Amino acid sequence: AAQLPQAHVEDVTITTDIDGEDGSVTWSVISHDSDPLTTRVAIFDAEGMAAEVTGANAQARIPQVHLWQSGRGYLYEAEISLDNGDQVLILAEAFGVRTICVDGARLLVNGEPVHLTGFGVHEAHQTIGKAHNNALMLRDAACLEWIGANSLRTPYTYSEHILDYADRHGLLVIDETPVEVLKMNERVFDSFDAVIGEQIWNFADFAITNGTMRIGGTEKVFTRDRQPKSAALQFRKRWRGIEE
Repeated sequence: AAQLPQAHVEDVTITTDIDGEDGSVTWSVISHDSDPLTTRVAIFDAEGMAAEVTGANAQARIPQVHLWQSGRGYLYEAEISLDNGDQVLILAEAFGVRTICVDGARLLVNGEPVHLTGFGVHEAHQTIGKAHNNALMLRDAACLEWIGANSLRTPYTYSEHILDYADRHGLLVIDETPVEVLKMNERVFDSFDAVIGEQIWNFADFAITNGTMRIGGTEKVFTRDRQPKSAALQFRKRWRGIEE
């Protein structure tokens, strides 16, 4: 199996904002064994380089930004490199410049209200089950476009292929919020004296194959490398009595 180099990028977080006709991009790059190296981030649009900044935690401004919008998924690409004079490693990450917020009963994308139309979509097919297939993904996307849907809801963790496709085509994805579901379940549990404890299925993500049988292997409390998800923080607060 392929191994990562000694110095490598472990995680990248990119956030965006809008300032008039310009966009701002903020990132945090977590690297392993990279102290003697310089982190550089170059941002490209369809015409070429739009910005370049040095720093693992930094910000860049994109003049005359192309916004990601519902139905028009314009994406930039951040090229992250660890550099010691010779480029050690380059990692590319696509992202859209947008803001999303809830204002009362309205969902605002880039400050403009969006009315959601769409479905909860399962990765399941009568012949191949949960296995990913690009042709079926495109068929589903054609159905969504034909009917006038601008969004889809994930009943569980989706294939990255589908999430990437949605991002590139301006489809809004409503991910499940397990912490809010947990809080709702806690209120129900606490209302019954007969509930004497809680056991959670399952502790951590585990390897699954893209086979024909669906198995819930990617919706656990810890990641495969034992990093806590948001659900883990909620359980810790509840079980250890930690106040917010």
